Amino acid sequence: MRRTAESRRRRRTAERKYTRYAKKGLGIALGATISSLVKLGWEHVRREYGL
Repeated sequence: MRRTAESRRRRRTAERKYTRYAKKGLGIALGATISSLVKLGWEHVRREYGL
């Protein structure tokens, strides 16, 4: 009985840690994608208008 409760608690904390890391990774990936898209768009604008 006690052992199952401990394992359940351990699993829950592991899941929480994983979701936190997953969210952080998603945010980093999103930021990188947006910045690269902005960079590409800026290059295109510079080429179009000769800036």
